[in-house]
Amino acid sequence: MVSTSTPDELLPKDASRGELLAEVGRLLVALGRDPRVPWRAKAVVAGALAYAVTPSRVLPPPLRQLAGGLGALDNTVVLLGAVRHLITAAGYDLVHEQWQGTDRGFAIVLLAAGVRS
Repeated sequence: MVSTSTPDELLPKDASRGELLAEVGRLLVALGRDPRVPWRAKAVVAGALAYAVTPSRVLPPPLRQLAGGLGALDNTVVLLGAVRHLITAAGYDLVHEQWQGTDRGFAIVLLAAGVRS
């Protein structure tokens, strides 16, 4: 059963969020290479990554200025949704098999993706 803690509560005080991002990156590469993961789920992540690196955004410039610090919010929402879709499409067992990081990191990924074991 997945913990009901928040991701911030699961991270140890001395853990680097960069380490968790590296673990998630390795997971995404592994799932992207795995032939058991549906190609459509891989395409969703590829599209989200393309969106994140594209200079144009959904919000027009005047609204982006009003949003202030929320400029990266659209990227975060799109990427999180894509990763969530990929992990859900791959399934708990395959994600667990491909995970190379810490147990806490795995719990955070599952919590963020809404996956229940």
